[in-house]
Amino acid sequence: MADDKGDLDAEIAGQKLSLKNVSINTIATVATLMVVSVLMYGGLQHVQEAREASAAFVAAIKDQTAASREQTGVMKEQVCMLRFDQADRGKQENIAFCKQITR
Repeated sequence: MADDKGDLDAEIAGQKLSLKNVSINTIATVATLMVVSVLMYGGLQHVQEAREASAAFVAAIKDQTAASREQTGVMKEQVCMLRFDQADRGKQENIAFCKQITR
């Protein structure tokens, strides 16, 4: 199998690159390695960002769940207090009773 040799002259980011008598297979291998490395780095960054976003989402859901539970308890306490007559709503034993049953 013949190994094709060639010259490579390129300018990358203002820097001149000149390779003489280089195998075409070597150039293709190095280029493929560079592309695969960049893709793997991008994939790694994506995975790390996805983990951070997932953790933030879980924390937000936990906060929302805690607030919802607290709000539900307050609503149950209000419903309990509304069952008493207007005159009896301010009594400490009724308030304590409603707080106890909403826990």
